[in-house]
Amino acid sequence: VRKPYLAFQKALMALSPARPTPKPGIHPSAVISDSARIGTDVCIMGNVVIGAGSEIGAGAILYPGVFVGDGCSIAAESLIYPNVTINNGVKIGRDVIIHSGGTFGDATAKASADPDAVTVLIQDDVECGANVTALGAFEQPTVIGEGVKTDNLIHVGKGCTIGKNVIIVAQVCIGERVVIGDNSVIAGQAGILDGVTVGKRCVIAAKSVVTQDMPDGAKYAGFPAQPMDRDMRIKACLVNLPNINSRIQMLEQSLSARLDNAENERGDDASS
Repeated sequence: VRKPYLAFQKALMALSPARPTPKPGIHPSAVISDSARIGTDVCIMGNVVIGAGSEIGAGAILYPGVFVGDGCSIAAESLIYPNVTINNGVKIGRDVIIHSGGTFGDATAKASADPDAVTVLIQDDVECGANVTALGAFEQPTVIGEGVKTDNLIHVGKGCTIGKNVIIVAQVCIGERVVIGDNSVIAGQAGILDGVTVGKRCVIAAKSVVTQDMPDGAKYAGFPAQPMDRDMRIKACLVNLPNINSRIQMLEQSLSARLDNAENERGDDASS
């Protein structure tokens, strides 16, 4: 196979079962503002709330308990699972999937008179796992780039920019004003401090804490995170620390015994 990754992707798509699609319609318990705009073939299930000036694109599906604030937009064919909170000014692109329990935007942000104002922008073909939180404000918006895929329990601070096709594994915490370049991978339980820039095609190992900028193509690990090869050498040394400590103790004992012998010999010479 000339392109095994592409072949594997095509095989997955061919063998994956089709996702069940509920019938279009609006449940009578849904609360929809008179100024909201609802596209064709939309499915809005029970207890969904859609605020003033918000727009739901054609073919979108909103499962029960979804809250959409004022001035939001959800583009065509997007899928929002139960109990997702989409606060004022959040814009969601086409073919986006957001799993249950996510929170996006700022619950305290008042609706903006500017219809183009954004707190969180989620571009096309993004998938967010369950209980993902992405904060943002009109003065400090967050952008999640096209094709980003996240696992569950991710936290993204205000003012972040996540590039295209980034993969974020579970329980990652990203501080405020963080920039992550295209095609990077962040492994589980990693953290990135406020204001850090991660370059394109970077890899951050699991449970690492990034405290400084990373150049394009870098691979970091550890706490604080550092180039992965250096971190591996340090960890290899740590494994040998007990043996090194024992050898040092033996050397100290041997040296102490020699010093004692030398002192005794000088005493004998003086007495003679």
